[in-house]
Amino acid sequence: MQQKMNGCFLSIVIYLLLLSQHSLFEITNHTRVVICLVLYYFSSVYIRSFDAFYKKKIKVFA
Repeated sequence: MQQKMNGCFLSIVIYLLLLSQHSLFEITNHTRVVICLVLYYFSSVYIRSFDAFYKKKIKVFA
């Protein structure tokens, strides 16, 4: 449960610091798009690897 809360907190902090219209840092829209794409890429890799690990772990217990 704690790991889910940390991920949610981290995504909110990244949004507020970098991606929102009133962010603390002044960055261009192009940079925001690049940041969003990089975050999407790494989060999708993380989700896919977690899914593969979870399926492998379930097969071991079954």
